[in-house]
Amino acid sequence: MEGWQIDSRPIASRGPGRIIGLSILAIVSGIASTLLLPTTYLLPMPCLLLLALFSVAIWQSAGRIPGALVLVIGTGFAAWLYGWLAGLFVLITQAVPAGITLYCMERSTPFESQAIVDAACAVACSVLAVLMLVMLLGQNLVEQGAQFVTAAMDEILPQTWENVRPMFSAYGIMNYDYNQFSSDFYGTLSLMTVYYEYHLLANMVCGACLSGLLAAAWGNWIRAKQGRMVSGSYQPLAEWRLPANLTYGLLLMLALGFVLSGTGLQGAVKARAIVNALAKLLFCVQAFAALDASARDSGQSKGRRAFRVVLLLIAGAMAGGILNGFGLFGLLAVVGCCVALFGKHGALRSYIDQINQDKNE
Repeated sequence: MEGWQIDSRPIASRGPGRIIGLSILAIVSGIASTLLLPTTYLLPMPCLLLLALFSVAIWQSAGRIPGALVLVIGTGFAAWLYGWLAGLFVLITQAVPAGITLYCMERSTPFESQAIVDAACAVACSVLAVLMLVMLLGQNLVEQGAQFVTAAMDEILPQTWENVRPMFSAYGIMNYDYNQFSSDFYGTLSLMTVYYEYHLLANMVCGACLSGLLAAAWGNWIRAKQGRMVSGSYQPLAEWRLPANLTYGLLLMLALGFVLSGTGLQGAVKARAIVNALAKLLFCVQAFAALDASARDSGQSKGRRAFRVVLLLIAGAMAGGILNGFGLFGLLAVVGCCVALFGKHGALRSYIDQINQDKNE
């Protein structure tokens, strides 16, 4: 593989101390990821499958027992803390994708195929889990959640106001009373409900797809560092490519989503949000890969390239929406789309080269 040297010596043996240490880390990861589970789905960003990611990484680092322990602890703790339905939700959305990812790794599936399978499986499991919740709890899941929060806040909001009122007084805000405070709070909750009504499923699908890609990359990177890989079972970011068929499919879905959203059909706007989020994610990945390839070809070190990727991720998250909501990730998605179509390995490159050749003749 271009630009990547494999060290055939394992970086650490799987001795008893390492297994015990990573087993403790597995328990902590399982508990922490489960505690963060509600926050994961409440943040306005892709919902990462933390349990699946940690399970794959620890499995490849220390073996089956510590890796499986992450999922066992996470699923059991979710069932105990949030109820059996939450445990089943975690089992479907995180344990199954992790199992598929690990199975593909053990079979040394080519990386490109594995990444596609892992991402598709994670997305399918998330959709299946949502369908299960809809069948058991009804269609208006977000509205039910908002009603639950409203009922809970009706009891504690007066005390909350008493706790924060001195803060307003300290900043000289004297004309702000409880009625305004409660009105602002419930108004914000109403806006959040509208947002999650249209974007929660998109965030789940996008997060599942990203988690599948990250799990494949992280797990195979560990295997590569330990010398446990065959040719083609791992690719650094600079060598990632969007297949031509996937590029065409994403563009076609974007066009169909745009058309359907104008028809007024029920669910069309939500479908467009899902397609937009998925296309934006994959084109951003392509943009990061192209930037990393350019940096590699210019002779930059792996550490410097990794730092730039992390810096762009932080900048994109902090920048928010600029240019009327078109933020840094949106710009990167446009770059990635152009690379996927017209780049060195783009979907249209062979046609462009053929046209240029015909003109020269």
